[in-house]
Amino acid sequence: MMFDIVDENDIIIGKASREDIHKNGLLHREVQVWLFNKEGELFFQKRGKHKDTYPGVLDVSVAGHVESGEAYEDAALRETKEETGLDIDKKKLVLLKIIRRNADDVSTGKKNNVIAYKYGYLFEGKVEDLKIKQDDGEGFEPVTIDSIATVPEIEKSRFIPFLFSKDSLDTFGKIKEIIGKK
Repeated sequence: MMFDIVDENDIIIGKASREDIHKNGLLHREVQVWLFNKEGELFFQKRGKHKDTYPGVLDVSVAGHVESGEAYEDAALRETKEETGLDIDKKKLVLLKIIRRNADDVSTGKKNNVIAYKYGYLFEGKVEDLKIKQDDGEGFEPVTIDSIATVPEIEKSRFIPFLFSKDSLDTFGKIKEIIGKK
């Protein structure tokens, strides 16, 4: 599978494989979908231990690459179906933020250099309704939005590092606004 390589303005300038993208730190497109409920819980996905970046830690509910020629919104719908089994309503998908991030995974040596569209989706089911894609991850864990900011330092290694960045905390604040929790 090939992914589009983009410039800083998100204009396609080439294509490369996933392996080449992460080995060489090529700027590419990704999506994130944060599933949340009215009670203020975020549903974190536990990454598979075989993943080429950040194996075995809690991460965004759904995340993935935008395939070559695919729109961000369509990638969000596809990835949500693949990673959770949910067919979500495109009209209820909320664009929270567009980010530019360059991260190095010190445990694997891979580089994730992305422009990512971050979406939110009000999930009205239970964690048991989420069906992890076989060999993709190890399940989902609900965590209250309010508890993220106070995770003890010793427990932060359970989560992907960027979750404690100002950008992520701002995103969680936007989700709280959507559900009406201040």
